[in-house]
Amino acid sequence: MTEDLKVLHVINIGGYGGAEKLLLQLLPALNQQMVADCLILYKEDNPEAALKIASELRDRKIEVYIYSYRKLLQGSIRKAIRNYAIQGKYDLVHGHLKQADFWLSILKKRGQLKIPVVSTMHGYNDAYENKYGFVIKKSLFFSPYYLVSRSIFRQLDGFILISNIVSEFFNRSGLLPRVSQKVIPHGYDTELIPEVKASLRSLQPRIAIPGRLIRRKGHLYAIEAVRQLKAFFPGITLHIYGDGPERQTLENKVRSEGLDNTVIFHGYVHDLLMSLRDMDVILIPSLWEGFGLVFLDAFAAGVPVVAFDLPAGNEIIRHGYNGLLATPYSSDSLVENIQLLMNDDLLRQKISMAARQELIAVFNMRSMTKAYTEFYKTVLSNYKKNNRQS
Repeated sequence: MTEDLKVLHVINIGGYGGAEKLLLQLLPALNQQMVADCLILYKEDNPEAALKIASELRDRKIEVYIYSYRKLLQGSIRKAIRNYAIQGKYDLVHGHLKQADFWLSILKKRGQLKIPVVSTMHGYNDAYENKYGFVIKKSLFFSPYYLVSRSIFRQLDGFILISNIVSEFFNRSGLLPRVSQKVIPHGYDTELIPEVKASLRSLQPRIAIPGRLIRRKGHLYAIEAVRQLKAFFPGITLHIYGDGPERQTLENKVRSEGLDNTVIFHGYVHDLLMSLRDMDVILIPSLWEGFGLVFLDAFAAGVPVVAFDLPAGNEIIRHGYNGLLATPYSSDSLVENIQLLMNDDLLRQKISMAARQELIAVFNMRSMTKAYTEFYKTVLSNYKKNNRQS
């Protein structure tokens, strides 16, 4: 441990998504630089994901506290957060996701938590983003959700934003106050990177699309692309990794297209990376992403990526260098780019190698933890300065 800092990370867990996956890699890395403990809250009738993540964090030597509740608004939640923060003598609290921000903002507003609080901005609101992505519409400013969110954020002391598009959205919309902010992309534990497998042309290409089964992940575009590709590669298969509310819709689509033997639903798999490295192409046709850890999984697997030319994927992928970008919302363009990769061994290997090198050089956990540490210090310094002035 090199820094005399104690940070309590607070998160409400109801499932397994990008924020939860990030914590599993981030906290062990931070814990080598400082004390990085975690308070996990979860609803009593939905404990599975929370307890699983708590167990995985403990396996990685993280101090984990657990608190269950019945209703989001019950006052005992805030009391528990306050008690853990005070008794642990933490210098700073880091909230993850909207429920944690809500509870922490009330504690700050009431003067019951007298240490700085920062939050990571992963995205805004699924209902809005499913319609508009990160485009700011006039209707945004009249939404009760916007007004409540803006009020919550006014109580916090700093914000980490996971991509440039997320930063642009939150600042142009006026959601965030004028306090410390920093764009810090996700890092990746490079020790998890497996050896590269030989990438040879296949007459039966295996295409993977990893991610939660929700509309914005663009699974329908992938299914349509594979339907077209069967004319060129009769033995092609599409492997869908993940689960979610759109599964039934996607299964119905597969049946209606007669693709039952072509599209395989694997559900959630624990060791996704080892599954991905057996693929020929990884397809990420997301309609929008705050960041997209799945891009880094693909880089680590050593498999070339085809994605839509949309945020924040186009902040990570540089077309023709570390991946290919297709025309947004076009299955035809996905087909063209997949064919390009499948017909050119040299291009596929060049892209895979460049992506892996960029993962190691740019998106590594060392760079991320350094940026977090510097940001925490800035927030603490500003907080102490403001308190002296007041």
